[in-house]
Amino acid sequence: MSSAPSWGLLILLGIALVVVLRHLLGMERGEREPQPQGTVAVYAAGTLYEARLVLDLLDEAGIRAVLLNENVSGLAGALPETATRPTLWLEDAADWDRARAVVRDYEKRRTAELGAEVLCPACLEKNPGNFELCWHCHAPLTGAQAPR
Repeated sequence: MSSAPSWGLLILLGIALVVVLRHLLGMERGEREPQPQGTVAVYAAGTLYEARLVLDLLDEAGIRAVLLNENVSGLAGALPETATRPTLWLEDAADWDRARAVVRDYEKRRTAELGAEVLCPACLEKNPGNFELCWHCHAPLTGAQAPR
């Protein structure tokens, strides 16, 4: 048996090294990778799941955005955090204020207390206080009453 690493592993390590060196050398010169004109970063998520959730919220609000670093999040730890965090970029910088309002609302709801359980007005199933839709029938929980 040979203890030499496989070619696939060597290639992956080589790619990771190139990405890290490009990032570090660019930062030392104060440069950043050029971004397409008119775009602006609006949110850096902690996880890919969170990035997808906020991307959907922006889409529901009619704000077009793209998700960057989606495929490199698995290299977290091997690359700098800034190079691997899933980041949402607006396609139109004019949407900045509306997009930040969506993000602020998301962050406020994410950190809110769960609150008391509420009953679904459609199926009478109990739901946690921070749910917007019933887990059972998917009906909106706006105006739902606390169980007795």
